[in-house]
Amino acid sequence: MQPPRILLAQLITILFVCSAFGASGISSAAEPSWTIMVYMANDSTNPLPSTDNINAMEAAPQTAGTNIIILLDEQDDGNSRILKVQHDSNLDQTPIVSIEVDDNDEVIGASNEVNTGSSSTLADFVIYCTSQWAADRYALILWGHGAGWDGLCLDRIDLLTLVELKSALTEVCSALGRPLDIVAVDACVEATIETLYQVKTFTNYFVAAQTNIPYEGLPYYQILSALAEKPGQVSAELARTIVDEYIEWSALNSQNSATLAVFDLSKMTALTNTMIRLSQQGLRYDSIFHSAIHTAMADSEYYGAEWTFDLGDFLNLLSGSNLPLEVKTLATEAHIAYSNMITHFGKFNHPDPIDGISVTNATGAVIYAPSTSPFDTRYLDLDLAGTIWDEFGKSARFVTSTNESAPGPQITYADADSDGKNDQATLAWPVTYPSVTAWIFRYSPHGMSWVKTLESSTGTISVTDIAGELMVAASASVNGSAVSYDAVTLMLNGISTIEVHLILDGVAVSEGYDVRVVSSNLIDYAVASEGKFYASLSIPTQAAVGQLVRMEVLDDNGEIMSSEHIFVPESYSIVDIELFTKNSRESADFNVLLLFSVLPGLFVLAYTVMMYVDFKKKMRKG
Repeated sequence: MQPPRILLAQLITILFVCSAFGASGISSAAEPSWTIMVYMANDSTNPLPSTDNINAMEAAPQTAGTNIIILLDEQDDGNSRILKVQHDSNLDQTPIVSIEVDDNDEVIGASNEVNTGSSSTLADFVIYCTSQWAADRYALILWGHGAGWDGLCLDRIDLLTLVELKSALTEVCSALGRPLDIVAVDACVEATIETLYQVKTFTNYFVAAQTNIPYEGLPYYQILSALAEKPGQVSAELARTIVDEYIEWSALNSQNSATLAVFDLSKMTALTNTMIRLSQQGLRYDSIFHSAIHTAMADSEYYGAEWTFDLGDFLNLLSGSNLPLEVKTLATEAHIAYSNMITHFGKFNHPDPIDGISVTNATGAVIYAPSTSPFDTRYLDLDLAGTIWDEFGKSARFVTSTNESAPGPQITYADADSDGKNDQATLAWPVTYPSVTAWIFRYSPHGMSWVKTLESSTGTISVTDIAGELMVAASASVNGSAVSYDAVTLMLNGISTIEVHLILDGVAVSEGYDVRVVSSNLIDYAVASEGKFYASLSIPTQAAVGQLVRMEVLDDNGEIMSSEHIFVPESYSIVDIELFTKNSRESADFNVLLLFSVLPGLFVLAYTVMMYVDFKKKMRKG
């Protein structure tokens, strides 16, 4: 059989198109390698099904570039061992066939016994794995019992505390020279903000549940089969796969509700910063708004552990409460940062969970509000306690009285530029407090947004150079604790100017054109001056800051030559508007028509060359 005949010119065109669009099947890069390390802590009085989990790992297919290494520590002494998982096609939970690895006492030692509650054991295991089975990507699975912020990977009575976990990962990443790609936790309640903050610099993605993990653990056969099917997947994709397979398995097999989330820990700092600001304001307002703060915390969804509650639900309740505007704004900002950190989240809300726990309002992670009890003194060892969250949580969880707010400020207006319109307001409190604060928000077509915060120690605050319909959250403090809060509305006038540059064929022009501003309630012509146009809008009578208006360019005949949409700026902005002549517009239209006429032919040619390449491959095989 002769190959199809293709004209040389066609072939050149086809090769160009294939190069541009990346024809599949012509070349492929080597798949990245994976080393997956499973830290199985099973030396406890309540052992978990380690054999079943290992058999599930063995049953899953493996690609040549994937190594699965297990540190297994079972009940009793002298039975710790390292296993390199081998594929076993028998799906009927047969005895373990994986190979026991001689580590030359680098991890286990002569006693054949390790303590999985020790940071050195974890560090030694991961460093050994990454040195013996170097790979492009590394995933660590922490397997065993979990106790939230108190620790995980129980070995008899010794928990691997979060402080020890950080110590181990510090050593690991120092030896490796970079963070791990994934750390996943097959243990209960480890999707805590405390855990995430503790390990934020040591892994790119963290996978954990804010609720209990069932006795059977994660579905390893399904997870590893998905990796074998697509070993080239990036770390974020494998992390999502872990979540999806677990939630699907739970919906079919579990008698409990289930949650699992993927956290991008590069976003942890943004969340922490907003939580610090929220905590500061929460503490400041606790004296006169304690009831509202305490109620939001007490009403947040939790999953068995008292005062360990869903962070997203708590932030939602705060932002929807009758708290001061600045607290609600900070709660909203924190929720946005929190949501950005969670790249993937799945949950199965069992209609009749055997433990009675539902996850209706679950959002991905929990946080703990510590108390003054001796047990909670260990909380102070955590990195998160270095922020002000622990003080805010401690204050909010206790029931105490709420003080009455003292009177707020009186308002006087002034016309600072003598144009007949009020453009300045002064807030004066009846008492000269050590600190007064005004959070200024502006109403706009898109809602209310924060503009700036003003503070003073004189008992008065002057609001100027801020035009529009404003809402001011005014408060006064003594020794850092608010004693007064009031929300007042201001209407201040100002001018918003839009400077317009007209560009024709790369050259600035102005003669022969007019510019006007058009909106649903406004048509106003700009003033031409020195080759530019200036549209000055009165705020808030003609337009509101943030309002979308259309800038239209007209020729001498009143024909619209071009237009541009722009949001009304707070004070001043510059916009360039490109002009097109009639001939250039017709030429552009022709080019677009030509492009859409030629594209189908190019795709046909691309398909033809791929068929030709496939034919040549078959001929070579023959």
